Amino acid sequence: MKKNIFLWLLSFYIIPAYAQSRLADSLKLLLQNEKQDTNRVLLLAKIGTSYIFEKPETGVTYVEEGLELSRIIEYKRGEAISLNALGNLNRMIGNYNSGIKYHLQALQISETLKDQGGVVASYFGIAGVYEDERDYKEALLY
Repeated sequence: MKKNIFLWLLSFYIIPAYAQSRLADSLKLLLQNEKQDTNRVLLLAKIGTSYIFEKPETGVTYVEEGLELSRIIEYKRGEAISLNALGNLNRMIGNYNSGIKYHLQALQISETLKDQGGVVASYFGIAGVYEDERDYKEALLY
């Protein structure tokens, strides 16, 4: 009986990790066929964030590629999305200063674009970083 309970509980940890790998794999297949640069930026951000709990360092490499491409093609919304993704990934790695820096850069771009969704994502990310640092007063400001 104990063995069955242990195996049942273990499945809750294995299934999400397997699902994350499958999501990243399916997004990578889409990336191979994507020719449009703006969609490529968005796919790279999605692939990167799909690694957020499994391998955030791996996710950073994908998002950095998307950030570089978004800057080359001057796709500001993609740049803000990539910066927020880098903020979240750095938060998961424990690089809190970098996380806040990326979110603040994304916030500035989103405000310029009047992209309310991007502004909210940036504020939410900044608050999350401060919460992880246990600076609850600062987190509440965002």
